Amino acid sequence: MNLSNINQENVFAKSVIGNVRTKQEDCCGMSETPNGDVFVVCDGVGGNVGGEKASAIAVDSVVEFFKKEKYTNVPQAINDALHYANQKILDYASVYREYVGMATTICVLLLQDKNAFIAHIGDSRIYIYLGKEKELHRITKDHSYVQTLVDAGEITDEEAETHPRKNIILKSLGHDTEVEPTIDMLQPKNDDIFLLCTDGLNGMISDKTIENILKLDVPLELKGERLVDLAMQGEDGRPGGLDNCTLQLIKIDNSPWSKSEFTSYNPIRQEEPESTSLTTEETPSSEEKEKPKRKFSLEKILYILIPLLIIVTCFIFTNKDKEKKISSETEMQIEETIVQDTMPAHEEIVLEPEIEVVQTPMPEQEIKPTPEPESKPEKKEQSYQPKTIYTKNVSFGVTKVVESEAEYRISYKVKKGDNISEICQMFGCTQSDFKKWNNLKNNNIGAGMVYVVKPQKKNIQCKVYTVKKNEILANIAKKNNAKMDDVITCNGLKNPNSIQPGQKLIIVVKR
Repeated sequence: MNLSNINQENVFAKSVIGNVRTKQEDCCGMSETPNGDVFVVCDGVGGNVGGEKASAIAVDSVVEFFKKEKYTNVPQAINDALHYANQKILDYASVYREYVGMATTICVLLLQDKNAFIAHIGDSRIYIYLGKEKELHRITKDHSYVQTLVDAGEITDEEAETHPRKNIILKSLGHDTEVEPTIDMLQPKNDDIFLLCTDGLNGMISDKTIENILKLDVPLELKGERLVDLAMQGEDGRPGGLDNCTLQLIKIDNSPWSKSEFTSYNPIRQEEPESTSLTTEETPSSEEKEKPKRKFSLEKILYILIPLLIIVTCFIFTNKDKEKKISSETEMQIEETIVQDTMPAHEEIVLEPEIEVVQTPMPEQEIKPTPEPESKPEKKEQSYQPKTIYTKNVSFGVTKVVESEAEYRISYKVKKGDNISEICQMFGCTQSDFKKWNNLKNNNIGAGMVYVVKPQKKNIQCKVYTVKKNEILANIAKKNNAKMDDVITCNGLKNPNSIQPGQKLIIVVKR
């Protein structure tokens, strides 16, 4: 039994041309297959000849692939399906020369048993709406030029939405003989909703607007219709319907999971600072306002009266007969003690020079200046901001390295034949840590899927090396004390002799 049933209540799909385009370059499809329920959305690349043909071929090819037979390794099957669709597009263009250059984006959702698998190439997106939490999350990251600017910290996600080059994508089906999809597995719970869409939807309305529509307590069909209507209208003063718009909504109703497990790519926004204005309940009453004033006045009076008392006392003692000074020595000590007890703790008594000093000093009563507290040097808190030191699109190997104070966060795309043991040995980590980082229950990993590795800096060092003229890979590995096989694997090199001067290589060195 799959996670959802394909019926009118749980599935909605719609595709419209829009207000500007004259032809429909989007295409979508769904089908029950031996491998589960498959959903596909494609967007023919605008400006390329035959975009509508490329998107149609891609949808048909993926559905056809999964209908052929039952596959045991689902991530590998998805990867193979997209390669199959890519080759179909290239083959068609080689026969019909007028279609040379046609290409398309693609996003795929496969519901099999209790798991969901997703894959995408280009800037068509997949979202998950959490029915219980009422939250929308992006679960794909665009393969686009502006997304690289966002990842590099050069622009914000909000600026990316209106960037003049937002239509430039870095990956597509039909563009090259090699394709590099991003594949992931997740576990949705009941009432979660998957949204597959082209940029004719998310490019016209914000994620917040999409979330608000999906929150509505109406049937799935009405939610889908409302999303398309808003995409045609636009928002925030911007016109809508500038592109073809296609979406699919799939509601989960047969899940064994009580908690949704997935990776969110939602933009990180700073929370607004709390308001410092006082409410009515926080406003101090008139009585509370008066109390500090009375306290201040009393302290002021004491600071005036006590010094006067000291002056008067000193004047009396200095004018007494010298013969009585010695006999009244004890009395002076008593008076001095009384005065000290009536003074504030931080006041210091200063005796006039005319008063004779007691021959037998009393160490207990010796008044010493209050030492000033030692000024401790301010500790400068060093905040080490994580930074991306390497990013590259490869069919396998390291796709991204983020460096923090004590560790690296490495995104590693698995190639066919990889196993956890080899990956952990290469990055100096344990298999248990690897499974914990990626929420794996066993040692099974899928080719083409991206996994996270977080090795400690005390175990490895990641270097970004620029290839020099006439350098060969063997010498580069030797110079950096790295294994040549690790350099080849990390950089996704299919031909080690094909490195070029100026090429950036990520090199992992074990300490």
